[in-house]
Amino acid sequence: MTRTLLCSDCSRQVGEQLFGTAPRADLWILLEYTGAWGNKALPESALPQPIKDKIDGWLLPNGKFQFIRRERRREGITLFIALIHETDPRLYQFQLQSYEDLLSLDIPALISRNPAYETARRNEPIYVVCTNGRRDAACAKYGPPVFRELERAAGDSAWQGTHIGGHRFAATFVCLPEGVCYGHVDADDVSAIVEQHRRGEINVANTRGRSCYDAPAQAADYYLRGITGIREITGLQLVSVTQTDDEQWRVRFRTAHDGGLHDIHLIRRLSEWVSLESTGDPEMKHFPQFHLVAHTANVEEE
Repeated sequence: MTRTLLCSDCSRQVGEQLFGTAPRADLWILLEYTGAWGNKALPESALPQPIKDKIDGWLLPNGKFQFIRRERRREGITLFIALIHETDPRLYQFQLQSYEDLLSLDIPALISRNPAYETARRNEPIYVVCTNGRRDAACAKYGPPVFRELERAAGDSAWQGTHIGGHRFAATFVCLPEGVCYGHVDADDVSAIVEQHRRGEINVANTRGRSCYDAPAQAADYYLRGITGIREITGLQLVSVTQTDDEQWRVRFRTAHDGGLHDIHLIRRLSEWVSLESTGDPEMKHFPQFHLVAHTANVEEE
């Protein structure tokens, strides 16, 4: 019997970079749903079409939606809305009696941080692991054991999700509302990631990036943390991203502890190796990888 090559195993074998691969999203909407999870979770769900249309409208331009669930059910339907921000992220929690209750929420007002929704603010983070085997077999293999360990480490703050993005990095994992995404997470990694996040720190080894940044800034954030040793999530503040040439960028960060300015110069090239984007793809492909060209510290303010 031929064993199926999982995309995540292939990615690990070739040593694909994790950093610079987090999904770009300023808004995450997470809705508890116990029905069947399909490959395309929202379109294939049994939710009424007006609700699907309303959710789709909320997601523009940089929003991300997924269904969530956990083993221990409670009364009602849990809805989380995370507003990703570099220094002031926010998480809101609602308990709905029916999915139609979604239609009564003024999500644009919430996104604009209307004080009327302050009572729904949640102070504790949540952690979501993709376990959706209908999306990719890699998530079915690597997601569940990570979720079980996450439940032990984070209790009711642990959730299973339908699609974080990038299943070749399974198990994929996101910490909200900070929007810190992780990849190639094994069960043995979970407790350290949760403990570091509770201290306001990033686990650099497994990080894919923060979803409030585009890919070049995610990669520059990774390299600068390696150079400076800064682990605090808010320890680096993005100043600018400048494309200097084809597939080259200068990313400027300010270090929060001293206000110093750092420039990270990057170039992006296709990998020499090939790998699978999804399990079952007919062909392997090359993937773009970010390389550090130079780091300049104490640069002048422009």
